[in-house]
Amino acid sequence: MNTLGEKIMTARKIKGLSLRELGNKIGMSHSQLSRVERGLNNPSNSLLKKIADELDLDMEELLILCDPNSNNLEYPGKLQRIHYKNTDYVKRRYNILLRDNFTCQACGVTAPSAPLEVSNIIPLSLGGNTTIENSITLCSNCHKGRELQISESGLEDDIFVKRFNIDLSDYRDLK
Repeated sequence: MNTLGEKIMTARKIKGLSLRELGNKIGMSHSQLSRVERGLNNPSNSLLKKIADELDLDMEELLILCDPNSNNLEYPGKLQRIHYKNTDYVKRRYNILLRDNFTCQACGVTAPSAPLEVSNIIPLSLGGNTTIENSITLCSNCHKGRELQISESGLEDDIFVKRFNIDLSDYRDLK
């Protein structure tokens, strides 16, 4: 795996995105994105810019990481660490994972046996916020299942709303 691919994969996982989710956000197929992460292809400058923006990475630093023989990118070389534009997000996410012992709070699976995501107990779309108190660690399967359950049934029967005794009258647009 090349350095560019490793940096993109690391940043994607820190943000809790699957290949498919990131690909959908930037207009790139997940298989093409996988080839970039595995060092088999370099993205075009326009796709690299979309990746950098979505993952809060510095575009110039990603350009520096690219293969010196690439026709798409101007800056060869290597870089030792990722620099995030939004370090508050990265710190908050890490602190939540640490608080939850890198364990899904629904099923108990731990990293690295399953990808973990940080989810908002009260979704942003329903008036929740991005505080540590409103965040919980879930594996990808539990996160997707919870999203489906909330979209179909609302938050009244959600296990985390019940577990943390959240008063739903404080939030808008709840079913």
